[in-house]
Amino acid sequence: MNRRLPHSPTHRQRGAALLLAMIVLTLVATLAAGMVYQQDRAIRVEAAERAREQSARVAQGGLELARWILRQDATKSAKTDHLGEAWATALPETELSTLVSGNDRSPTGQEGQLRAFMRGQIIDAQSRFNLRNLFDDKGEPLAQQVLIFRTLCADAGLPDEVAVRIVNGLRQSWATQGLSQDAVLAPTRMSQLSWLGIEPSVIDSLRPFIDLLPERTTLNINTAGVEVLSAAIIGLDRGGAERVVEERRRRANDGGFTSPGQLREMFSQLKDTATENTGVTSAYFEVRAELRIGDEITRDLWLLRRRGSEVSVVREERLARWNNPRS
Repeated sequence: MNRRLPHSPTHRQRGAALLLAMIVLTLVATLAAGMVYQQDRAIRVEAAERAREQSARVAQGGLELARWILRQDATKSAKTDHLGEAWATALPETELSTLVSGNDRSPTGQEGQLRAFMRGQIIDAQSRFNLRNLFDDKGEPLAQQVLIFRTLCADAGLPDEVAVRIVNGLRQSWATQGLSQDAVLAPTRMSQLSWLGIEPSVIDSLRPFIDLLPERTTLNINTAGVEVLSAAIIGLDRGGAERVVEERRRRANDGGFTSPGQLREMFSQLKDTATENTGVTSAYFEVRAELRIGDEITRDLWLLRRRGSEVSVVREERLARWNNPRS
């Protein structure tokens, strides 16, 4: 009887073939898994790019709407800018489909699509203290303006050394701009104050009261808040500033204050120089827009400059993009 041994060449060949088949199967599975991963990654990248493009297009539409509103305002009431005008009305969170269809119902047949919501606001940038006003045409600090800035820093709960650091940093950066490669970069927006060593939390505390515009501007008494009014108008305390806010609200139907001189009529103690850096119109406006598509939220900010009926974009900035934690 011819019996094969357990370790005959035939058995070894079968074992080698089985091992080779397992190795080939492992390689095929690895390659397939890699291809699936690459395809999934490509799909995710494409979806992210599509969402970014969609949000950018919608944000651009919101920007154009804001520009149209400001142009219309310039045509209808160019003498004053106040909080009773259409541009000062914030857009609450609104589903984009209702803006298109004109009703509160979502279009039929879109249950599987992501719903998009948008809200926005136009803010008078000249309702805040402009850091450009800290210096004269020669780049030297103006004592009165520095005092106003220090007062606003104190109102924001910040130590006086913060104001000193910002004033000195801006003076150095603007004076040395373009003179050498080692010069400190000159900030052109509030977020860039971090270049001067200012912490982001400090910048956020200053945003309600301070702005950094491309040129020196007047403070609009029709839109400025109580803290800014009481600090910027010498001789006006907080109680007086609250009276100004109440009075301009009462005059909203008449265009608010029509000249800074009306403040001196209200407060006899004010000197003529107290309102020399104030006005009743504005050229710079800040547009903020928040877009929510599915789980993603984006926030954009533009600074617009209005000259007559022409409204141009001075700068734009994407403040944030993140997933909605509530979903």
